[in-house]
Amino acid sequence: MLKNYFIIGLRSILNQRFYSILNVVGLGVGLALVIFIGLYLHDQHRFDRWYSDHERIYRVEYGEWGIIGPAFKRLIEESSADIEQTLRLNTSVFHNSALRKGDEMVRIRNIVAADPEVFDFFDLTIIHGEAATALDDIGKVVLTRSEALRLFNTENPIGEVLSLNDQHNLVVSAVIDDISHFHVRVDALVSFFIFGIYYGTDYFERPGNWNHPTYVKLHPEADPSHVRGQVEERTNNYIFETAGIKFDRETRLRPVSQIYYATDSLVEGRVVRGNKTLSIAFMIIAAFVLFIAVVNFINLSTAHSTSRAREMGIRKLLGSTRKSLLMQFLLESIIITAAGMLIAVALVEIFLPSFNNLAGVNINLREWSISWHLLIFISAAVIVGTVNGMYPAFYLSGFEPARVLKGELTKGRSAAFFRKGLMAFQFATAITLISGTVIVYKQIHYMKTKDLNFNTENIVFFRANEPVLQRWDEFRNVLKSSPGIQQVALTNAMPGSVGWQESVYLEGQLRQFYYWPATPEFFTMLGAELLAGRWPDRALATDQHYNMVVNRQWLQLMDLDQDYEDIINQSIPWGNGKITIIGIVNDFHFRSLRSAIAPMALVWYEERCQMVSIKLYPHNTTQTLDHINNTWLEFYPDEPLSWQFLDESLMALYSREEQTGTILTFFSFFAIFIACLGLFGLSSFLIEKRSKEIALRKVLGSPMLRIHMLLQREFVLLIVIASFIAIPAGWYFMSSWLDGFPYRIQMGAGPFLLAVFLTLFIAMATVSWHAFRVSGKNPSDFLRTE
Repeated sequence: MLKNYFIIGLRSILNQRFYSILNVVGLGVGLALVIFIGLYLHDQHRFDRWYSDHERIYRVEYGEWGIIGPAFKRLIEESSADIEQTLRLNTSVFHNSALRKGDEMVRIRNIVAADPEVFDFFDLTIIHGEAATALDDIGKVVLTRSEALRLFNTENPIGEVLSLNDQHNLVVSAVIDDISHFHVRVDALVSFFIFGIYYGTDYFERPGNWNHPTYVKLHPEADPSHVRGQVEERTNNYIFETAGIKFDRETRLRPVSQIYYATDSLVEGRVVRGNKTLSIAFMIIAAFVLFIAVVNFINLSTAHSTSRAREMGIRKLLGSTRKSLLMQFLLESIIITAAGMLIAVALVEIFLPSFNNLAGVNINLREWSISWHLLIFISAAVIVGTVNGMYPAFYLSGFEPARVLKGELTKGRSAAFFRKGLMAFQFATAITLISGTVIVYKQIHYMKTKDLNFNTENIVFFRANEPVLQRWDEFRNVLKSSPGIQQVALTNAMPGSVGWQESVYLEGQLRQFYYWPATPEFFTMLGAELLAGRWPDRALATDQHYNMVVNRQWLQLMDLDQDYEDIINQSIPWGNGKITIIGIVNDFHFRSLRSAIAPMALVWYEERCQMVSIKLYPHNTTQTLDHINNTWLEFYPDEPLSWQFLDESLMALYSREEQTGTILTFFSFFAIFIACLGLFGLSSFLIEKRSKEIALRKVLGSPMLRIHMLLQREFVLLIVIASFIAIPAGWYFMSSWLDGFPYRIQMGAGPFLLAVFLTLFIAMATVSWHAFRVSGKNPSDFLRTE
């Protein structure tokens, strides 16, 4: 019986090749997009869920701070017996550090300082070496497999020596498997206790220096909310006992699996963040794409009801039951869906590398077993095929033989209404996707072109190493000998990557802010507006270390609301002494526009700087860059110079939004393409069906323009209806997305009107093509049988 159904189904499909091809291609492209989105969402969901105890691991946070001081580890451990382990990391201090390998200088981008128990804590796989001794000494370093291959061309470089900044030798003690789907990027690990070399052994008992993400692993039976209360109580008591102040930061234990998709703005160092809104948008797009593909199938199937109605009537008269006819149509649908699945799988295999580049992921289908592939393929074909064929099967199998053979199709009107509703929803989907894409690009353009309130042009920067810093004055003077260089400065960080934080206790409260060490030349190089006071002066040695320039947000943090001139020369506690305000600068965007302007203090502190910043004159840039490169090689020939322009670096901050826009454009284009396939097939059928009417109107003298308007009127009305659905939905979704930006565009009607007119143009062009094709023929070709 199934064989007979199969043969009849194939014959029916081949008899309607054009519409069958449209269905197969539409389903194939649609299913390919759904598979791509499914693979992407699965990849994103894997973040911080691959190690065995991830459900029991939490990051300790205080207020808006996801990084805390080194002394908090002991306090947290003492706070509750329900805590099994505690771990500290540091992701910033050794980022992109220079290391000497023999006579060669190399850089490791993501060097993370960690407590020795990191391997057990996060289930890191040791390939070579022993976890127990890998980080038991500050003179050891652990490399990932790929980093070991890059640096030493072997997976087992145990015993090799790397010199950190030509100051501290590190022996390779272990090699771990590459770490992916982790909220911290790791290329190498060093002992957390290495900070004792740089900041003194008392560093680990300091409540300040909030630069370290700290994690707890709870016992399986522990209640996180109860532990949170215990940690909060212990912390508050400690700070009150040692500093005599009330610590008013809210304590949180954030599940580690939620860090990647966290949407709140936290100070948390170098953390890999996902985009939850984008993932939700992709799920919605996947549903829309699959819906559009299914709608195309249903519309074309029901539209062809007249061509198969007589077949159904005859088969019923010959004894076929409705159940057998249902099975017949469902099998046809499953065959078409299976063919579409084959196209989808082929498209995924071909375009997966391009999709990986587009989405910034590394999805490998080889990770899925053959049995999983077959299971997913067969399940999708049966489920989608059944959904596709359900309505057409019930619709076509329900015709009454007597009425059909008399030419009476009583279901035509209801089916046409259903088709129009589905088509309107397709148009609404297209309008929503187009308008969303336009708004994403408008927001990206806004962020890239917004005035940041400081100078970004003609500034080149690069990280210096210790030999250059030790001869800084000489190096600076050689650089300044070029007529193409205006200023040369040192800084701890550049705009867009400022990450150091400091805290002071004032009036019984802990006040935390960004701290930006630099030399005096850097302050004037930025060109930010000085509202009161002055910049640090190199001629005044007293300006070093304990004089600072602050922004307006810093004044609000410190509750200083007097006239600016009255604030100048005021002092606040700082470390073991005080620091004096010598200048007030207007707020400027020293971080990404994803974050609001934060309190910030600029301090002349040359010893804490390692970034060279150079302001160029706009002419002869090539010769000036050659001079900078030659000067570097003269002072440090071991390593080529790697520099960046500040404006280009700031543009790169929005690569995630650009990626979102690119992916959204990609999916939107193919969603619209699938909708157009359906529109093309449906309009072709409907116009062919009205070919005699068109011919008769031509014979009776009706102008071509009027005929075209008549044929397009129905589709135009559907787009108008779709607009009333799409505009409120698009406005809601895009407003929610824009609410994640402190600095955002106002949407307005423009993107939605553009989407409506573009959809209208595509629909009218498609219908007009068919109308021209039919109306261009001789009317006698259609009327000779009448």
